[in-house]
Amino acid sequence: MTTGLELILAGVLLMLPGYWSSVKRKKELRELRRYEFEHRTDGGVVQFKTFEDSEEHQRRRRRAPMSSGSGCLYGVGVFMIVIGIIWILFHL
Repeated sequence: MTTGLELILAGVLLMLPGYWSSVKRKKELRELRRYEFEHRTDGGVVQFKTFEDSEEHQRRRRRAPMSSGSGCLYGVGVFMIVIGIIWILFHL
C-alpha cells in the first residue's frame, strides 16, 4: 500500500527530469530563433551558408517539439504531489 510520502517522493522524482528537459528545449528553441533572426534577408528568407547547414537547422527545428513530453512528466509529477498531500491530510 502506498503512502502519501511515497507519492510525493515519486512526484518530485518525475518533476526533476521533466523540468530539466523543458528548460533544455526552451534554450534550443531560443537558439534556433536567434539564428533565424540573425540570418534573415530583407525578403524574410533565412539564408544558410551550405546545404548541410540547412539540413541541420531543419532537423533541429523538427526535433524541438518532440521533447514536449517533458511537460507531461512535469504535470504528472505535480499531480502525484497533490494526490500525496491529499492522501496525508485525509488519512491521518
